[in-house]
Amino acid sequence: MKVVIYDQLDDPYGFIKLMEPAFGWTATPTRIARMRRLDQRYKDTFGFAALDKSRLVGFVGVMDIRVRTLDRGVETIGGIHGVATDPNFARTGIATRLFPYAHRHFRRKGYRFSFLCTGRNLVGHNLYRKLGYTDTPLADRLTAYRIYRPRKAKRRRKPKRIDYRRMERVFAQVMKDRTGFSVRFPHWARIKAKMQRFQPGSAIIRPGGYALFEERRRTIEILDFHAVDRAAYQDVLSRVKARGKAVLWDPYVSDPMLEQLYRDEGCEFRRGRWFTVMCKPLARTSFDRAFGDRFAFTWLDVF
Repeated sequence: MKVVIYDQLDDPYGFIKLMEPAFGWTATPTRIARMRRLDQRYKDTFGFAALDKSRLVGFVGVMDIRVRTLDRGVETIGGIHGVATDPNFARTGIATRLFPYAHRHFRRKGYRFSFLCTGRNLVGHNLYRKLGYTDTPLADRLTAYRIYRPRKAKRRRKPKRIDYRRMERVFAQVMKDRTGFSVRFPHWARIKAKMQRFQPGSAIIRPGGYALFEERRRTIEILDFHAVDRAAYQDVLSRVKARGKAVLWDPYVSDPMLEQLYRDEGCEFRRGRWFTVMCKPLARTSFDRAFGDRFAFTWLDVF
């Protein structure tokens, strides 16, 4: 087996045939180039590919993520993305052989941690545990649900131009004492919109808070919801409810102020989920020592 970086692939279209069965993602060279151009986390080495003769049989992607830690402030860590193996080469150790390349890549850069997102019900979860990854406390965060009586949504005005700067100011203000994904790359909101992580029509931005969400039939799924105080939270939530959907779902509730608002709203809560964020220390430290109990992460941060 030969290992090369993504940019050394002779036939980048082979990447489509690997990613489509794994993620349903048509990963054309044009789409990959656009993603790397927009999102600076992918600008460096995109990942490591395994070749059996000339056939692409496996891939482990790498990315550079800025986080905030207790002991060092803002630093960069490694992120794993796009782990895939050709179905005809499943359970032959392809991923196991590729991960050390990613870890060596991170260590050469001086990164202390490697993070990845996965499902606890997936085969890969056991593999990642064997490679030294453990679930972060995010797996036990509260999820809020509220079922409303369906009603006609209020007539929407023509969407105004999104105030991305206001959104980013609110985020910076509420995250100033949080660790983890409490820092984001410059112009993150505008770039996330360009990458279609949220639709401009599904964004509510107010002076003291904002909510980004997905609307699917009768459901609203919260991606990112922050406010500076309870009144601002209430203001934004009332506008989310005005969409007239039957179900409101917030996968990550970590702010006690928002949790209490949801309780007053009559939401039900569930703790634990199949989705998880895993972490592997690459140096002599630990997740708890670096991030404590104020680790920030939202559905918008999934990679």
